[in-house]
Amino acid sequence: MTRSVSALSSAHRVSSVFTSPLSLTALAAALLVMQAPIAHAQSAADLQRIERIQQEEQQRQLRELEQQRERAQPPTSLDPGPVKRPAQRPEGPCRDIREISLKGATALLSGTRDALIKPYVGRCLSANDIERLMGDLTAHYVSQGRITARVYLGAQDLSTGRLELTVVEGVLKQLRIEDGGKKSISPGNVFPGIEGKPLNLRDIEQGLDQINRLASNNATMSIEPGEQPGESILVVRNNPVKAWRVSVSVDNFGSESTGRNQAGLSASYDNLFGFNDFISVTDRRTLDRHDKRRDSQSNSLTYSIPFGATLFTVGASKSSYFSTLVTPGGVSLPSEGDSTVFYARGDHTLYRDRDNLVTLSGTLTRKSSKNYLASQYLEVSSRTLTVLDIDLALRRPLLDGIMQTSVGLSDGKRWFGSLKDPSNAPDWAPQAQFTKVRASASWARYFPVGTRTVDVSTQWNGQYANDVMYGSEQMLVGGIYTVRGFDKDTLANDRGWVWRNEIGVRSPFEYRGTVGSWRPYAALDGGCVYARQDPDVNGYRGDDACLGGGALGLQLRWGPATLDTFVMKPLHRPDNLRADGTSVRAVVSLAF
Repeated sequence: MTRSVSALSSAHRVSSVFTSPLSLTALAAALLVMQAPIAHAQSAADLQRIERIQQEEQQRQLRELEQQRERAQPPTSLDPGPVKRPAQRPEGPCRDIREISLKGATALLSGTRDALIKPYVGRCLSANDIERLMGDLTAHYVSQGRITARVYLGAQDLSTGRLELTVVEGVLKQLRIEDGGKKSISPGNVFPGIEGKPLNLRDIEQGLDQINRLASNNATMSIEPGEQPGESILVVRNNPVKAWRVSVSVDNFGSESTGRNQAGLSASYDNLFGFNDFISVTDRRTLDRHDKRRDSQSNSLTYSIPFGATLFTVGASKSSYFSTLVTPGGVSLPSEGDSTVFYARGDHTLYRDRDNLVTLSGTLTRKSSKNYLASQYLEVSSRTLTVLDIDLALRRPLLDGIMQTSVGLSDGKRWFGSLKDPSNAPDWAPQAQFTKVRASASWARYFPVGTRTVDVSTQWNGQYANDVMYGSEQMLVGGIYTVRGFDKDTLANDRGWVWRNEIGVRSPFEYRGTVGSWRPYAALDGGCVYARQDPDVNGYRGDDACLGGGALGLQLRWGPATLDTFVMKPLHRPDNLRADGTSVRAVVSLAF
């Protein structure tokens, strides 16, 4: 059961009646036509249980989307190495230089140009000094990705006190794709308009990222000289493997209320329409189909296509559940519902250099849910929300590992038939037009120890809101995707955070000619939620609205098969929260 630290038990969930034009009148009419046990079952606890089912499904789908992005190749970093500088000559005669001009340096901003040449103006420059200046200019161009830029010193009379240097910034004259005629790369999508422009290594890195985000590709590049000085040819080589992938899985990650044992099937295809695009479909459902008291099923579709520094993604998902609620009087009532999600997302690389990658993302999501109890429509837990998310993310090396941070803003909109907040809604009522701030930070490092690889990772996610929000927008704490060790009871509220930590050791092996690996790991998770008001509701006070849990697991990979099993145990919980015992979870998958 999901517990909330805000005024949830007293009013938070049930307050959603104020968001419908029918409001209390419709609810009262519905309760009059329902039997007494049904009316009793529509308690805050039962509505929380329905919300929890939808929250868990949303968490699982979000995790699947994250895993799809994590499976993509890491950002490409093409390091040209340090600029080679000529050996120092013995100091010879020097010339007084009062002015330095740069011819052809169109890519240099005036401030940058002045900063580079200022140390050399007004000095008596020797041949070594001039070569150092040329090296500084070249090094700056290379640091900006302009690796083919060259600086030349032409014949001139330095006795005039004027030094002129010629800069050939370098142009990418031609792009050539070599993939054996398989048409695995669409230049117009991944390298739009690159020919005829100044050659920039960062543009090439971005294009390789867009190509290699598809698992079937493994593209590399080389730069060859063109016919004229300053011209270059970019050669991209790729040896693509099969474009399709299928995986099946069986696990016990489901909930007791909708079916513990689950089966999943996913299929994906790379370069479907020849634009370096990607499509994937998934189907997941309860295995215990013979049990008529509980059931769940979900389907999703994702499609993405790149253009330059932007990746566009659209997706849709539909899920349904069936469960049974038992009233205190012992009456069993069928509970069922379904939800649909449509979203469109854009990820644009704002900036990149050798170490840093900055991405701006925007996502528009429409979420719709319908719930029924004993065939009666539950207006208080059924709604449509439209949410606009804006995120700014940074990825860079840190302590020999990779750090990723992001900040984001979520804003509830009135678009596409979304629920609209009435002007007379009380302050404690959930808001469809809400605003919340999100943040995340993660760090991961891999380092070899003999033949083994040790991996360490930590991930923190949090959100803050001054508005009371519906369950789908709250921070959920507890479960295999947040705080491992908890399953039956979790916490949820408008403000909160989750911190997940894991360490593992991967060791390779070979069995019957097939390579595999085994990885024991340990995890320690924690999370808290906080109320906007009434911090002592239900006895959850201040910083005690927290959960802590741990897990010990083992991952086995052998050929196309993967097994991940772990034992999880709660380590900390509020006194009023029912204790979950030690439990075992496992997933077996085959990928083709």
